[in-house]
Amino acid sequence: MNSAITVAVMIPTFKRPSCLRRCLQGIAQQLRMPEQILVIVQSVDHETIEMLAQQDVLPEDRLQVVLVHEPGVIQAQNAGLREVSTDVVAIIDDDAVPAEDWLKRIVELFVDGDSLLVAVGGRDILCFERPNSDYRSDKVGIFSPFGMPIGNHHCGIGPVRDVLFLKGVNCAYRTEALREVGGFEERLKGRGAQAHWELDLGLKLSRMGYRLQYDPQLTVLHYADARPEGLERELSQKEFRIVADETHNVTFALCTHHSRGRFLWYSIYALLVGNRGSYGLAQLLRFLPSLRLIAVSNFIASMLGWFEGVQTSCAAKKSLPLVKDKSSQSGP
Repeated sequence: MNSAITVAVMIPTFKRPSCLRRCLQGIAQQLRMPEQILVIVQSVDHETIEMLAQQDVLPEDRLQVVLVHEPGVIQAQNAGLREVSTDVVAIIDDDAVPAEDWLKRIVELFVDGDSLLVAVGGRDILCFERPNSDYRSDKVGIFSPFGMPIGNHHCGIGPVRDVLFLKGVNCAYRTEALREVGGFEERLKGRGAQAHWELDLGLKLSRMGYRLQYDPQLTVLHYADARPEGLERELSQKEFRIVADETHNVTFALCTHHSRGRFLWYSIYALLVGNRGSYGLAQLLRFLPSLRLIAVSNFIASMLGWFEGVQTSCAAKKSLPLVKDKSSQSGP
């Protein structure tokens, strides 16, 4: 790839102006400045709009505010994508701060890669306490033998390597590839942040023969601030619809882009076992004594989400474009 690669930074935001200002300060301190900085704001978020009008962190000619009138990160990112005029678009959450070499490393990864490398991502260093916070893993962005997604992007170690999906807080994509697949999937569900859009996008790109890379040295500080309108991060506080929507999105991605055999393995495991976020039968029995009605609610929501995900995927497959394998087109 050409070393004169151009980069835009996309930041979807909603009602977290202080977090956004901190993020913009991190962008302003980059060793390699982006050609475009796109902040996508909902038109009802007057506080953030006012902050951006008064900000003095970034030069006005670099910062572009994109207003959207519909809720959701997918709508925001698609609106931002329509404004991108660069080779690559880097995406970061408004509650994250990039390391000063963040964009420099992104460009270097693309320059060193071949024509099939269309996405890179890295580690988000969590800035809050959580169980097993010192845990590290070399298993990142892959699937278990039973077809369950393994993220671990926040605790990845090891060399730069190919993965199947990235994490939205710290990732970058070739603009041409995003537009080739039609942008970000609008059939995913969620009131605000449509969870697991990265999984759907990664599998879609991989299915087309493209490559994605994870670099643990490509880092952002992730403050994981509180989500507005009651979208809590703690699993025990999740609302019924949130669990159902997240399960729907994972199921939709795997049913749409996996083989029937791999999706069957995922479904068996998801329905009979599950995990701490989406309960199968085993997780229901495990947490029933302590969580009681919350455990029952999570289990029912997970089953509903799986069913809805299969329904959405079956409808989507009818309009799925013919997949062209890019692997035969790559150079040495």
